[in-house]
Amino acid sequence: MPDLSVAPRPQPFAADIRQRMDATVHRSWAEFTRRVARVVLLVLADVAASVLAVFAALWISAALAAPAPPSWSEIWPLAVLVALAQPLVLGAFGGYGVIQSRASFTRVLFAVLCTAALAWAHGLLLPEGIELLSGTALLLYAAFASMMVFGGRVTVDQSLAYAYRHGWGQRRVLVVGSAKETARLMRLLRTEGAPEMRMVGRIALRGARASAGREMVPDLEPALRSSGASEVVIASSGLSFESFETLVHRCFEAGAAVSIAPSTLHRINPRFELTKTRIGAVLRLRPGGAGLPRLAIKRAMDVALSIVGLILLAPLLFAIALVIKLDTPGPAVFRQLRTGVGGRSFWMYKFRTMIDDAEQIKPQLHHLNESGDPRLFKIRNDPRVTRVGRFLRRTSL
Repeated sequence: MPDLSVAPRPQPFAADIRQRMDATVHRSWAEFTRRVARVVLLVLADVAASVLAVFAALWISAALAAPAPPSWSEIWPLAVLVALAQPLVLGAFGGYGVIQSRASFTRVLFAVLCTAALAWAHGLLLPEGIELLSGTALLLYAAFASMMVFGGRVTVDQSLAYAYRHGWGQRRVLVVGSAKETARLMRLLRTEGAPEMRMVGRIALRGARASAGREMVPDLEPALRSSGASEVVIASSGLSFESFETLVHRCFEAGAAVSIAPSTLHRINPRFELTKTRIGAVLRLRPGGAGLPRLAIKRAMDVALSIVGLILLAPLLFAIALVIKLDTPGPAVFRQLRTGVGGRSFWMYKFRTMIDDAEQIKPQLHHLNESGDPRLFKIRNDPRVTRVGRFLRRTSL
């Protein structure tokens, strides 16, 4: 990375005020164009995914109800409504902001559900425009749209990241700070993954602690012109407030955006929230790790997946229970009290693989215990195991 703090000063004839104004406007419009292009790509992806979800939901719901597919006159009013409403609802939910908001499946799901509710309400209040959707069609649309919209957004973000990694559309940034601070910033960008930024030069501060005049960074405008940068990253931690304010104003006068990389915030990983108050803008930091407890998420997933598994495997489970009942007398399911996480007791249910009174005759077989741990009881050829039980244990059923 070139050190532009010692770049040669331009000749007097190059400092034409019209050229400076053109360069300032060009930098401002370059960043604005990048943001607009990204939002346009996301909107197009959202509209395409929503319209495809409408087609899929109506065709499948019609196929389930009647053999005749829906006509174009039944599809296009709803498709137009969804194409207009879905981007607006996503925008209201902050779906076109930072990447953390764009790639949030929860945010996309809520926006899709709101759009489905709008379509249902429109069909209920104005039946002459859009036919009232059935519950099946609404559920299918919500499922298809949430997956397609989220998938489209991930595709757009991955495509942009691919383009950035190959040098297309990157933000050319100029770093203000020492060589050590710049190296630290580059390490952070590599570890955190920020391919959209390309550091094209560095400017060292001159007397930043002492004064806040223009001599602090005398080569800012020439460095911006020679490097083609449209953004300045302030990585220095030794700036006073007056020096920082002067530097930001100079960047704004040159049409360059400003990013701040404090040397201490990366260690605590905070979440930022900019709030406008009567005394001015206030930057609020919140813990970055706040969220749902991991055990609560695991518990919810265990319950949900278990319910789905029980429903799908119900025929097999009933068949196994019937075979156990026919093989030996007693209940098909064995229940036992066990200890879980934190010493909490819970009831464990599994298919019975032993005779019904296996626990009662256990003391009679204690001398056959092959386990060295007295808390365990294990026999290689346990006589209490039934014929069906051996098969269930061998197949882990």
